Amino acid sequence: MKTKLILIEGETRELIQQAAKQVERIVNHRGVTAVRVKEVEGSLLNLSRLAHFTESEYEELLLNEPSFAPMIIRESMTIGKHRYIDYEIPTLQASLPKSLMDQLKAHATFQFPFERHIEIVEERFESFVHKVASETDSLYIVEAAMILAPLHYASLQPTLPETKLVDYVQRLDAILAPLQPWLIYIGMMESEQDRNLYGALQLNKVRVSALNDEPIDGDDLEELLAYIK
Repeated sequence: MKTKLILIEGETRELIQQAAKQVERIVNHRGVTAVRVKEVEGSLLNLSRLAHFTESEYEELLLNEPSFAPMIIRESMTIGKHRYIDYEIPTLQASLPKSLMDQLKAHATFQFPFERHIEIVEERFESFVHKVASETDSLYIVEAAMILAPLHYASLQPTLPETKLVDYVQRLDAILAPLQPWLIYIGMMESEQDRNLYGALQLNKVRVSALNDEPIDGDDLEELLAYIK
């Protein structure tokens, strides 16, 4: 397969997860090494539990919290120019005072205005593309990245105009282009927002009809993946 990325979207998380499992099984059966990125596991996508800091903000945090600095450093990760801390790690939740946890949550990426949020997302997508492109034999199957994730951000930013959401997915679409990605949408697409975002994407895409939470026809996916090269 020339594509190195299959994105799974749908009307419900249950449909997305079910389809991703089936796609992974079919791809592995064909002798292709598949790496499934679950929505709940995060990777580049799960920004909802990550606190984001610029270098100067991060240094200020360490200076203000010297007794917890070693733990913060140990649990931090660097992507591009920025630092990230997963504040839902059990060791942090059990050890940090509420005041410090509140500081981390205040830096959750979904709290930021649109331009800063999308800058963070773009940086993570670029890092992901670089990683995947360097792996010669792997095909990544990613859940809920291009439609559900932007809609989640919009739900927390109720005044965000739809033109900004369209801009969101198109910017990510352009970053993913080197991987020759395919998007598989599972469901009837009854949501107008889903239809608009799906329509705005320029990447290869296809829709598999399914009723909400009903089993997906494995034969449909088999036929679809035979078409995806």
